[in-house]
Amino acid sequence: MIRKIKNEDISKIYKLGENYDSKFSSLYDLESYINDNKYEIYVSENDNNIDGFIILTNMYNIKEILLIYVDEKFRGNKIGSKLLKEIEDSKLKWNYN
Repeated sequence: MIRKIKNEDISKIYKLGENYDSKFSSLYDLESYINDNKYEIYVSENDNNIDGFIILTNMYNIKEILLIYVDEKFRGNKIGSKLLKEIEDSKLKWNYN
């Protein structure tokens, strides 16, 4: 299931992000992103586990993917594709003022 991030996901994403970069928690401030409408974070969740995520920014009416990451154990299951599809499907929800 792809859904927007919840506060209780942050520690799981930091842990998963450390697999991407050992400095992940110092590079990405998820606590502030979650409360800033310039950012969107979606997670892929299966059996109450986060197996992938995508972080986007929306600045000057341009959406940019900052990072998309899928746990190595779950690669090849189209999780990244599902995350990108969620972004495509939700593009009309973004505020372009």
